Amino acid sequence: DSLPRLFAGWRRRATVTFTYHGRERRLDPYGLLFRNGFWYAVGRDHEHDTIRVYRADRIEGDVAAGAAGAFEPPAGFDAGAALPDQAFRVGDGEVESVDVLVDEPHAAAVVAELGDGAVVERRDDAVVVRVEVTNRAGFRAWLFGLLDHAEVLGPPDVRKDVVAWL
Repeated sequence: DSLPRLFAGWRRRATVTFTYHGRERRLDPYGLLFRNGFWYAVGRDHEHDTIRVYRADRIEGDVAAGAAGAFEPPAGFDAGAALPDQAFRVGDGEVESVDVLVDEPHAAAVVAELGDGAVVERRDDAVVVRVEVTNRAGFRAWLFGLLDHAEVLGPPDVRKDVVAWL
């Protein structure tokens, strides 16, 4: 229900107000984008005075749009660049370095996705990669997509969290 009003705010360059995780937010929507089956509003959050990303289906209640022409997006702003491709990097939580053992048949694909810089160790047909995580729920979704071909090696609290979910 929030998507049409978010689009209206974006088109009119109107600040939008909505509730997200129980808190009122004021956002200058610089862009909207669709990724992995979800719509996201990307723009300047007034409370934090920084670029934030909000998933549209998680908005609680109505979205209200203010006066047209309330803001101008920064020159050359790229909403796609503001939303990381990996779900585990979405958000502004504390960064956790997580080591994951990935074996065949996914090892090569994970290295291609994360880059050679993420490789901590190479083993026969497997790799240990270090993933910088800011969103544990997104990390679990990524990890579980590897099925039984991935194992969290550490840190212990992240491993415990994953085991609890399983």
